Amino acid sequence: MEFSKSKDFFIGIDSDGTVFDSMTLKHTFSFIPAAIKVFELEEYKEISAIHKDTKGLMVKLDPDDEDIEKSVEFAKDCDIIILGMCSAIIFKNQVKLYDELKKLGKTIIVVAMESPYDIELIPDCKNYIATYGAARDWMKVAALRIFGKTNINAKSPITINY
Repeated sequence: MEFSKSKDFFIGIDSDGTVFDSMTLKHTFSFIPAAIKVFELEEYKEISAIHKDTKGLMVKLDPDDEDIEKSVEFAKDCDIIILGMCSAIIFKNQVKLYDELKKLGKTIIVVAMESPYDIELIPDCKNYIATYGAARDWMKVAALRIFGKTNINAKSPITINY
């Protein structure tokens, strides 16, 4: 089938009936907070179930300067930092958070919980896991891999440029 232009404008209706991209709003204020609550991610259960000497801090999806400062202070006495990123391609201050944590000179392991393309924003990151979502099972596998309890033999279905 060949497409030929017949009108000057196109109006598309999203599957939920909106005429604008509302996914960012839905992810920010609905889906991600609900997933955190439903899968009990706020208590870092998957990490602490495997390694008892852990502590966790959750900040906003788009952390402000106060969140970043609090995170850096919180991480100062940690040996390893596990940083969960969630669509940093949208929430750019997550990259700023990574950059500030990097200044501590500690090992940082980034777990990309939504977009695997977040790595393109932090090309110097040496330790990176893309889970393609924040479901409890995915967080458990990431935690098992981080602490050497399992191997992951997977090939990315996408090409990442970094």
